[in-house]
Amino acid sequence: MDERPENNKRNKESRFLWYLYLGFTLCAFVILGRIAYIQCVFRDSDPYLKYYRTPNNRKKLDPVRGSIIASDGRLLAISTPMYQIYMDCTVRQAEFEKSKTREKAKEKEEEWRNKAAQLSKGLATIYGDRSADKWFKAIMNGRNNGSKYLKIGGPIDHETLQKVKKLPLFNEGPNKGGIITEQIDTRQYPYGSLARRVIGYVKDNSRSNGNNHIGLEGAFDYTLHGKGGYEWLKQTDGRKKILNKDSLVVEPQDGMDLRTTLNI
Repeated sequence: MDERPENNKRNKESRFLWYLYLGFTLCAFVILGRIAYIQCVFRDSDPYLKYYRTPNNRKKLDPVRGSIIASDGRLLAISTPMYQIYMDCTVRQAEFEKSKTREKAKEKEEEWRNKAAQLSKGLATIYGDRSADKWFKAIMNGRNNGSKYLKIGGPIDHETLQKVKKLPLFNEGPNKGGIITEQIDTRQYPYGSLARRVIGYVKDNSRSNGNNHIGLEGAFDYTLHGKGGYEWLKQTDGRKKILNKDSLVVEPQDGMDLRTTLNI
């Protein structure tokens, strides 16, 4: 007679645990369904909500192309970064205009112009493609016309870049000096036309017709090219793009080097 109450108690506990398990299972399905709905179906009902969100832009990260090496270890083809310089000619212009007095604003602007004149002399010496007067005229025209992206000469190597960065104004950095640096990956062939047909080249398929993969460069393009990556940038209140650290970043995988039996 003592076993029945004990069995009833066990049955009640079993039913309670079963109902508890069933409740947690239903809650889990509800949560999973809600997540799937938000990810796949849900759309913002407020048409103005997108204007309050920070826009994100996907930036492609290119890998460094592998080198082609001769049998004795000499480089036959190598990827070298070059740098294109631009100048924001309007830098600090609005800051000067907000000075307490006109005399103070005029004094600061005149000081900036003197630095721009010294910068022009340095650019004439380094690039050598135009005189200091022409450089100064181009910079001042850019400042008067509100140019934020004045092209400075052609692509330069890293050593020349360091010289440019030491010039007046540019030595104050991008925010105060207005220097903008853009890296360009170029393919260099140290031995010029020697064995160029064997080394070959790769052209952009969208810009030319026919066979665009020639020689070793073309035959081993997949190995040399590597795998690209990407990162997400967000726009600040000042319309500048910075890395969005809350988003996924896929690092590029550089291409592998190719050792050949060529002997130049």
